[in-house]
Amino acid sequence: MKDAPNGVSLASEVTSGRVAVGRREFLRQSVLTAAGTIVASEVRAQSASADTKSKVVIPHLPGAVGITNLKVYDTASPDGIRGGSPHLHLACTEAYVVLKGQGSVQTLSCEGFKEVMLEPGRLVWFTPGVLHRLVNRDGLLEILIIMQNAGLPEAGDFVLSFSPDIMADPTLYNQAATLAPATGGDSTASDQAAFHRRDLAVIGFNQLREKFASEGPSAMEEFYRTAAALIKPKISHWQQLWKENALHVVSQTETALSALASGRLSHLRQGRLCVLPGVAGNRRPRFCGYAYRYELEGAIQEPH
Repeated sequence: MKDAPNGVSLASEVTSGRVAVGRREFLRQSVLTAAGTIVASEVRAQSASADTKSKVVIPHLPGAVGITNLKVYDTASPDGIRGGSPHLHLACTEAYVVLKGQGSVQTLSCEGFKEVMLEPGRLVWFTPGVLHRLVNRDGLLEILIIMQNAGLPEAGDFVLSFSPDIMADPTLYNQAATLAPATGGDSTASDQAAFHRRDLAVIGFNQLREKFASEGPSAMEEFYRTAAALIKPKISHWQQLWKENALHVVSQTETALSALASGRLSHLRQGRLCVLPGVAGNRRPRFCGYAYRYELEGAIQEPH
């Protein structure tokens, strides 16, 4: 089924131990409330013959970004610093909006090691190739993460900074990085498992810092080659996700501009208001802390 002009259908499926976000189609049961809103509750494609009238199409977030609320870990790593798991992304830019608390983000790239302070209201972002480690200095650090190319990080656009012996062996790497074997995902129900993964990444991060101090950017070049080899089997899937999400949104803008230039306004009549619920107690342990990822299937829409 093709995507609607002003949105994307919703679905996710687990295949081959990986979460594969496809055309994101969900069938929904919609209830008209007294306030006049449609509350969409998820029904995962239970029958191919389901009534198509029950389908609600949810538009992408602006620019097809992903948004996550994160409370950074406040437990100590092997070097005594409280915080998250150092890692990098290979295709996505990431941004932090600091909501509360005091901390920092340590980074390592071809420009060397840097540390940027985090405080409420501050906005920090970094492009692919920057290893980053969140540090929770007062135990209260909470941030809003804005991630480019929604769907790609969930499909594996991340590499943790394990030690060279782990990085060199894909089997060892996957065992260390994947702590939710049933899904192959980046989250786990076990705090201790998440802390163990974090500690392994911190050890490798500090080893890479030392190597950079003696060898310079060539240390990062070697890490990048290893990281790229680890994710290579995923690239074709990422390309498909990018076309269906980020590129789809760009195409919508192109279509809208062309329509406006010719005086056609039909896309404006399809405007919708969407709402997602608050974080509540729905956090799960992930790389850098307890995270709540805003998922579009929880949206509430105003009807036409």
